[in-house]
Amino acid sequence: MSKSDKRDYLIVGFIVATLSFVLLFVGIKFILGNEIVTKNIIAFAGFSILVGVIISLLMLYKLKILYTSFIIGLVVGFALMYRTFLQEASDWRDLIGLLSLFAFAILSLGIGISAQLGYHLFKKYNL
Repeated sequence: MSKSDKRDYLIVGFIVATLSFVLLFVGIKFILGNEIVTKNIIAFAGFSILVGVIISLLMLYKLKILYTSFIIGLVVGFALMYRTFLQEASDWRDLIGLLSLFAFAILSLGIGISAQLGYHLFKKYNL
């Protein structure tokens, strides 16, 4: 693996982690209007670092189907989170929005694993 390949997956992982942190922060602070405390920052950073590491590893091991599925799941999850923050009228909208983000991220990861495994088996056994 060349130096530029190593740098590419690290840069993409850092960008995804940074974007997810910023999207979470903006959603909670400015759209919901909730006060941000240290625990929130730590939770946002933890989730963002986890997402960035997952993306970096998927790129490192060249799991393109899984990578694409996970990115799509994150985009849909963030979109649903923002939609819930903007449209929901109940007091539970912050929890519902965050749970939709987490659910779509985990669901897309599971779908991607299944699709990547199916593709691998298809190539291996020439079905």
